[in-house]
Amino acid sequence: MQAAMRRLLDRPALAEIAIVDLARWKEIPILENPPLAQALYKTVDIGQTIPAKLYTAVAEVLAFVFRAQAKVKQKGAGR
Repeated sequence: MQAAMRRLLDRPALAEIAIVDLARWKEIPILENPPLAQALYKTVDIGQTIPAKLYTAVAEVLAFVFRAQAKVKQKGAGR
């Protein structure tokens, strides 16, 4: 069985403000990709599978997240 990515947030503008503010406060790297965000918002309802044509863009975002997590773990191990 293949796991599919799904859209989880509604009201992206409100969610974005809260997430970005929290990320800045916690000094978490921020990646902005307005075209991807707009494409997801316009084509995918909450809980729906993300269209295959957007997988590459979403994978790039996930790669950014995994790299950021690895950096945080490295900093923590260096203490």
